[in-house]
Amino acid sequence: MIDERFIISAREIRKQYSQLSQELQNSNDTIKLLAEYLSEKVGELDDFKKTLNGKVKTKDQLIDFSKKILFKISEIEEKEKSLTKKINDINNGLENLRKEEVILMNKIKEKYPEKSNQEIKTEVHSRL
Repeated sequence: MIDERFIISAREIRKQYSQLSQELQNSNDTIKLLAEYLSEKVGELDDFKKTLNGKVKTKDQLIDFSKKILFKISEIEEKEKSLTKKINDINNGLENLRKEEVILMNKIKEKYPEKSNQEIKTEVHSRL
């Protein structure tokens, strides 16, 4: 029977994995919202373009519209950066958990060399 300390470590890895997986699923929902947000902003930029073509007559008006367009583009970039960072953090967390899982498996195999990988996996999974 595999020591309880190994099982506790496996439970913690699984718990963290489940949390990160849920965060990733939530990020998928956020990506959908971002796509809707981007579509809305594209519409706003199109409106600016129509206004620019029809109503801008002075240099000051052109500068004002340029600032508004740059502001909208900055908003889009900030949303994208925020989401990218969140997803990268989740992916890094998942990668670290995979490494911890390999380390844990190696420790178990070192302590129980007579057990096959499948026997170890079966016992650990049955006790999670």
